[in-house]
Amino acid sequence: MMRPSSFHGVLVVPLIIGSLFYLYTYCGSNRMCSTFSSALSFNLVSNPSATNNLIWRRAAAEGRISEDKNAAIKEVSRTSPTSARETNRSDGLCASLVTPRGHYSCKEFVVPTNDGFLLGIQRISSDKVLSTNGSVFLMHGLLVGGDIWVLNEPSEGLGFILADAGYDVWIGNTRTTRFSFGHSSFKRSDREFWDWSVDEMAQEDLPAMLGFVSHTVGDKFHYIGYSQGSQQAFAAFSQGQLVNLVDKVVMLAPVAYVDHGTAPVALGLFNLQVDKVLN
Repeated sequence: MMRPSSFHGVLVVPLIIGSLFYLYTYCGSNRMCSTFSSALSFNLVSNPSATNNLIWRRAAAEGRISEDKNAAIKEVSRTSPTSARETNRSDGLCASLVTPRGHYSCKEFVVPTNDGFLLGIQRISSDKVLSTNGSVFLMHGLLVGGDIWVLNEPSEGLGFILADAGYDVWIGNTRTTRFSFGHSSFKRSDREFWDWSVDEMAQEDLPAMLGFVSHTVGDKFHYIGYSQGSQQAFAAFSQGQLVNLVDKVVMLAPVAYVDHGTAPVALGLFNLQVDKVLN
């Protein structure tokens, strides 16, 4: 019988190779997605205080936030909600996965960020019940998009379950994912299109999306984040202002710091900038 250690190796090695191959082909042979290149690849991940100071120093040097940390915490990058617009994309999430289910209403919106990305947000409600339980925002995890909430049957997909329970459901999509809308200036083949990290997803994407939802519903709403969606929220909420927009927060498979990781291969992926290795 195969020993557990050997069995784990058989599973882990193909998984790592497959994941790297997916990232390599998905983002282009010469342009690796930069998700791993910044906040997830700091060598100081085991030292949260030092990591935070590094983030603030770098952002201040780039002119994105104030050099004074206390002042910077109060500055949440938020695009004007009035610059968002509704769209009717024939191959969008609503038309592809929600409307065909029969008794759901779905609207799709384009929400710009301050650095030019055009994010997709979907709003779903059930025609069977009134939306009386308030609004809830769903944020997906790594390497997927907002479609993960509505891929399954209505009895199994969280987006449908919440809508049928009387919630006004909002689904977010981060930059470059399938159901967002690209960039106002760059094409997917441009290096600048991929020149970002999870820092920007927390500093730009989440404030833009949550600001738009808050402006539209006019009240606090619930937040559910899965994996990377929890990491974005922890980072964004730590700046102080966005927490005033939400009522209750649910984190599924939450990620904050990775200092408890012990697997050498996993730690190697965090410490190496994978995009530079493959470039």
